[in-house]
Amino acid sequence: MAKKIAITTESAADLSKEYQKKFDIRVIPMTVLIGDEEFKDGVDITPTELFEKSELYSSVPKTAGISPHEYKLVFETLTEKGFDVVHVALGGKISSCFQNALFASNGFENVFVVDSQNLSAGTALLAIEGARLRENGEKAEDIAKKLETLRRKVNTSFILEDTEFLLKGGRCTKGEKLAADIFSLKPTINIDGGSLSVGKKFRGRDLTAQKKYIEEKLSSSEPKKKNCLLNYTAFSKEEVEELVSFTKEKGGFENVIVNEAGCCISSHCGKNCMGIIFEDEK
Repeated sequence: MAKKIAITTESAADLSKEYQKKFDIRVIPMTVLIGDEEFKDGVDITPTELFEKSELYSSVPKTAGISPHEYKLVFETLTEKGFDVVHVALGGKISSCFQNALFASNGFENVFVVDSQNLSAGTALLAIEGARLRENGEKAEDIAKKLETLRRKVNTSFILEDTEFLLKGGRCTKGEKLAADIFSLKPTINIDGGSLSVGKKFRGRDLTAQKKYIEEKLSSSEPKKKNCLLNYTAFSKEEVEELVSFTKEKGGFENVIVNEAGCCISSHCGKNCMGIIFEDEK
């Protein structure tokens, strides 16, 4: 009889409850701090509530990683139920999650922690691939090794509109924010080798800049046509549908998996942020 395998990740992977259930991926919530209040991401606060509270307190939310003790409790619970565990962690250069999960895995022979070298849906893409490998009958250790190879091909980027959160979070200067506001410039964030870097800025209002970003990102890559993940914060249903249609048309993807970003990513990116994530064959 094949060994049972649990795929786990953090809430910062922005995997919706629908896809958590569809792919049988367990999500460990991270902590969000606003003013003097503390919440569990996706458990007792939503992104909409997060933005409302941020305005109420006139402060940018902060996030906290998961402690080694919390990871250990999750790993103990699963292994005692007969599971091997593959944990796909938020990138080690971005958060303490990977190191904490790795530390917590000490003493477990059947817990394998993967540094996704990514965040948000980039981490989710790897977790979903882990679930697919599990369905194909792969062993936990082999799944972890294959994900460590695949992570180099994950192309993750975001385009931001709300530079107020960047400013208050110390990730841009007042001059950069002023220029972005005056000239309607939308900065992009790229993930390369597990590190974040500021990329090209796109000009335009409404969805103009987002479409320019999508088109350029896809034309400069060689996307694998199976799946593309599209993440967003605070877009309307109509705007999301328009961006999904545009992404399918330009990328030729079989599936565009749409996720609203959770509170952790929203805390750092603000409103009207979107990203496209796909496996790059280039």
